[in-house]
Amino acid sequence: MSIFSKNDLPAAEERQIRPDAGIVAAELIRCRWLLLIGLLISAMLSYVFVTETYKEEYSSTATFFVTSKGSVTSTVFTNIETAKSLTEAFQYLLESDAMRRTVLDAIGETEFSGTITTSQLPETNIMSLTVTSDSPGLTFKIIRAVINNHHLITDNVMSNATMDVLMQPTVPKAPTRALNRRSGVIKYTAILFAAIVAATVVYIILSDKVRSERDLSALLPGCERLSTFGCEKHRRTLRSRLRRGRSTKKAASESLLVSNPTTSFGYAETFRLLRTRVEYLLNKNGQKTLLIASVAEGEGKTITAANLAVMLSYAGSKVLLIDGNCDTDGNPGLSKLFGITPKDEDCLCARLETGNVSNLPSPEGAKHLRLLLNNDFSGDAADIIGSKKMEKLIRAAREQYDFIIIDTPALCRSGLAEYYAELSDCAVMVVRQGVASGRSIRDAIDTLSGSTRILGCILNDVRKVEFLSGLLSGGYGRQYRYGKYYGKYGYGYGGYGKYGYGSYGSHGTSENNGGGKRQ
Repeated sequence: MSIFSKNDLPAAEERQIRPDAGIVAAELIRCRWLLLIGLLISAMLSYVFVTETYKEEYSSTATFFVTSKGSVTSTVFTNIETAKSLTEAFQYLLESDAMRRTVLDAIGETEFSGTITTSQLPETNIMSLTVTSDSPGLTFKIIRAVINNHHLITDNVMSNATMDVLMQPTVPKAPTRALNRRSGVIKYTAILFAAIVAATVVYIILSDKVRSERDLSALLPGCERLSTFGCEKHRRTLRSRLRRGRSTKKAASESLLVSNPTTSFGYAETFRLLRTRVEYLLNKNGQKTLLIASVAEGEGKTITAANLAVMLSYAGSKVLLIDGNCDTDGNPGLSKLFGITPKDEDCLCARLETGNVSNLPSPEGAKHLRLLLNNDFSGDAADIIGSKKMEKLIRAAREQYDFIIIDTPALCRSGLAEYYAELSDCAVMVVRQGVASGRSIRDAIDTLSGSTRILGCILNDVRKVEFLSGLLSGGYGRQYRYGKYYGKYGYGYGGYGKYGYGSYGSHGTSENNGGGKRQ
């Protein structure tokens, strides 16, 4: 039965959109390589556009001295007014069909695609004539034809003024407007890239992918949020960044296990709070077997299962961690995460035959944790997981361990999680920021809820730019205090609430970590 009612399933476009600027900025940083590719494509398109749309234009100018015709006592004012009237009338004549035919016949051309303009030098009786076209030779021919033939038309129209050439035109040597490719490319690249960034921001805001605690509450209203984890870096030391070729033990030293001394305090502390809350909920309902699932691969399901198991063992509980990724196709899994290569007799297939869950390997520093690791199944994985042998193995584990945590394959690639759900008391969904949509997560929860109880969701790998948080969402960032105690993207712990630890919550515990490296 679905844990969501019909009214609890809002579409992305139906829910209230209140974006957090810090998360939007972090998402842009996350996809910076795609944006960089977009920038390069924008630059190439701008280069082609500027180059192809540029047209060379050549201009040639002649100036005329205008005086009133037939008057030897004309004043400067009279000549200026005459020049003004002549300039306007001459421009009109130049645009007439009669003048155009006269000029074209003089140069032996049938058409002219350029422009001919006139202007008056302010406060003078000097008029300039400018011809512009895409050919320097044609430009010079046109302006010479206008000077030599304009009287055939103007003498019949403007009889009260004379035009004497003051400066002869010359053949243009260079384009009037040089190609400024650099500034053009920069301008159009900025416009295209801004459009790409704007489209990306709109997609981030409008998509129904879970990116924040608010999205988790809006898209999954019937699912409780158990914890939120920020972005924890895999390689924190320069040496680990330079050493790319890693063996199994090297991979474990660079992992995100809370037992690793390079993990941040906030990361380990958040897992401690999650442990306290999960432990309380399991004990409250008398449950032992917990399934860790996710919709897609790479959401942090395996590391969550491992760290939760480690933290439970630090509190003194006997914990069995089962590697249920039966079709990992070479993915690291728990074996590589802990740096342990199991013997054949300690693997899941061999233990299914014996039904014995004792004397299993234990990771360093977690003496109460046992690992039931996995090598490839020789038969059909679904038949093996759904067999009576698996039920017998889980029953035996319940008798020997306080808690059993099962790491399963992603639901998008395997249906084995449904078989494991039938063997589990409850399940936790791991949701990584910006990976799975709300609808796919709801479908996955509905699938698992038919066989087991959904304990809640864990929001993982949350990234945000702290100083931008709350700019678009009405103070959202200040409410949650991202980044104060937890590295760059971590979380403050003021007010642990109902499930705090020590003296901070009504269900808190004061624990002894039993030899663990991290407290």
